[in-house]
Amino acid sequence: MCKQRYSYLKKNVHLSLNIIYQTTNIKYPSSNIQIPTLNTKKMKKVILLIAICSVLFFTKTTAQKLSVQWSEKQFYNSKSDGYFNSYVGGNSKFIYAKFTEVHPKRRKSDTRIKILGFDKTTMKKLGDVTLLDVKNEESKNKYKDMLYFRTIVFENIVYVFWTKETKTEKELYAESYTNKLKPNMKLKKVYGLKFGERRDKQGQFIVMSNKNIGEQILIGGELTASIDKNVVMEYKLLNSDFSFSDANQITLPIIIKSVWGGLSSSYELGDDNNLHIKTYVTMDKEEAKGAKKGESTSYPIYTVVNPKTGAKQTYNVKFENKNIFNFDFIVGKSNIKLFGFFCDLLKDPKGYDNHGIFYGMLDSKTFKMNNLKFSYFNKTQLDQLFASDKMDRKDEKLFSSAKKKKSEEESVPSDYEIEDVHSINNDLVLFCSRMNNYTVTTRTKDGGSTTRYYCEKSNVTTFRINAEGSIVWASNIDRYMKYDEWNVYDLKVALKGENFYIMYGSNQKNARVRSSSYKESPPKTKDYFEYAVIDNKTGNYSVKYYSPNALNTPKKERKEISVADIQVVDDQLYVNSSRLHAEPIIWVIGCAGALICPPLILLPFTYRFQVGDGYLGKIVTE
Repeated sequence: MCKQRYSYLKKNVHLSLNIIYQTTNIKYPSSNIQIPTLNTKKMKKVILLIAICSVLFFTKTTAQKLSVQWSEKQFYNSKSDGYFNSYVGGNSKFIYAKFTEVHPKRRKSDTRIKILGFDKTTMKKLGDVTLLDVKNEESKNKYKDMLYFRTIVFENIVYVFWTKETKTEKELYAESYTNKLKPNMKLKKVYGLKFGERRDKQGQFIVMSNKNIGEQILIGGELTASIDKNVVMEYKLLNSDFSFSDANQITLPIIIKSVWGGLSSSYELGDDNNLHIKTYVTMDKEEAKGAKKGESTSYPIYTVVNPKTGAKQTYNVKFENKNIFNFDFIVGKSNIKLFGFFCDLLKDPKGYDNHGIFYGMLDSKTFKMNNLKFSYFNKTQLDQLFASDKMDRKDEKLFSSAKKKKSEEESVPSDYEIEDVHSINNDLVLFCSRMNNYTVTTRTKDGGSTTRYYCEKSNVTTFRINAEGSIVWASNIDRYMKYDEWNVYDLKVALKGENFYIMYGSNQKNARVRSSSYKESPPKTKDYFEYAVIDNKTGNYSVKYYSPNALNTPKKERKEISVADIQVVDDQLYVNSSRLHAEPIIWVIGCAGALICPPLILLPFTYRFQVGDGYLGKIVTE
């Protein structure tokens, strides 16, 4: 028995030592470590102590489990609340959800819109308001030709915004309700964007808010712009009575070269009371001629605007011999954290590989960069990070030069995307995954073609960066998921206590590489999903499974959770479980009627005759 115990401890010494080296940020010289033998009692005690510490260390993370606080059963049909669509926001007391008709096309699903409020703790329904119902004449006239735009939730007020198009302009309307969904401010036009010529880039609305700076709302838009002209962004600060406190226009650094839909830049109303803008610009022909080999001709420009004065400052996120990927920022009250991946052109002249992470802080007042650092990956570090995931270790081709091979060995694959980020004091925790978008086109019998869009997701890779820009720890979870659409960002992250809870899509059957050493056994039921728990201080993690149903739950009572539909609201994870079907009488009519009119067999499958039931839920950590 003693020999068996010692054999187990000896087998896991490398793992224990690796943990110690990782948590102290010391390079782990695995090839030089010698496993102690039974020569001395002292060595036995050291090994036993290390192993016990290791077990305790992992227990802290692996002990965490999930449960779901479900609402009462909701009955879905067109005559009552409608059908669950999405969560639209929350405050300290309530979480709000949008209910609509059921239809894949938004214009048809939004013919009836209702907002329901639920208690955040118990998920008990506490109130509702019907916004739009085309079957109600008064409601139909009130919202004539309008489209739902978005909802903003504050502590005591819920704002709802609508858009409408006339012959000359786009119009933005607003109305508000109390937190218990009682009427507050009546529907009112608050902004408009004039249409331009057909060949112009048409204006787009912007509505954003920040509950941390006095529940401020900023509305406006990018004005209609002609070819070869700069985009101009206009904004107004909206008060709760729908009056305005400040307004201004800002010329953005991007010049229109072709017409497309959507906004040219991304916007955020920060905790420092400023408007933050991220714009990707493309070099003109003269600039491109002077670019180095492999240098990207597109780069981000970061702009900060004082909404009250209109004063702005810009920062070109462009560095010597570097290409910047996945640039983003986090706004604090006194500083702004800039971060992203970078490629070193001296290592990869083609400019594709991700050689590391850059991190710097801008002073909110002086706009000076402090502690800018480029933290490079190294081969030893990445070999350890992807030790159980050899296929995702590199993306090098079969025939590569020595320089290219070295660049690949010291970089992560070029298709990595930063999907989420958390700021802990001055540290950043980046949550990344690989994304591969592609299409498959097939010929049809009539000589046409059908194109299908796919997105392959793999890995959940996490980095913690300290205030000096150094990588404190990194972890990698192997997973694989394929979606029938492009650009799926499926990492859902929430920080609870000392642990991050990460939900992600994963298809066990299609996973290319699997290591069972850090996994618990999956449930015997088929309706489970995979998630991970990561210690935010050490990076140690465990992969777990959750099923909303017990093994013998009757089919009619089972709940289903799609990870893709999980929503994060105020660092809390919310889910829903819905089932739709046709009423029995519709099946009878469809089947019987098909004897006379065959197309009636499709009646039970049409959207207008669908009914169902479901639950709304909040994920709770135990």
